[in-house]
Amino acid sequence: ACDEARLWLLLGLNAGFAQAECLSLRWNEIENQPPKIKRIRQKSRVFDEFQLWPETIESLEWWRATEGDARPLVICRDDAGSYTHAKISNAWAKLGSRIPGAEAWWLSFKHVRKTAAQLVRDASCDENAGVFLCHGKPVQTDELSDAYRNRPFSRVPEALHQAHRHLAPSFATAPYPFIAQ
Repeated sequence: ACDEARLWLLLGLNAGFAQAECLSLRWNEIENQPPKIKRIRQKSRVFDEFQLWPETIESLEWWRATEGDARPLVICRDDAGSYTHAKISNAWAKLGSRIPGAEAWWLSFKHVRKTAAQLVRDASCDENAGVFLCHGKPVQTDELSDAYRNRPFSRVPEALHQAHRHLAPSFATAPYPFIAQ
């Protein structure tokens, strides 16, 4: 479950995923060249794309080697133990319980998405954070913003790159964390 939690953490930080996004990600939404996820968020019906960090690519390759890709959904198992929101939440809480003193500061998995949005916002602006989160209205003050122009997708990768640089020291502590099953 620890390696699975790393996968969820990376999807959360790199693509702003919470449980629903993790559970609905499909293999055909992941492109190899260049490595990115292109999808429509189910909740808002808004398209977005996320350039993938090397660590996220490594975790997805590990998951594919471990679980296979015969099913359309990425976070899916062949056995009766299919993933649900509750299973991800429980596994995340269990991971937090393994860290001494974490009960004082460990937050639920949905806060990973919020942390990712804050990292993008800190690296750029509110509009880019809204585009990153696939919100229905990334610019709250302009009702017609999407009607007259495309969303600024091209600015989000740079903000994600800045967020990745900010997180790089954490990633360096475990350079090859995935163990083949």
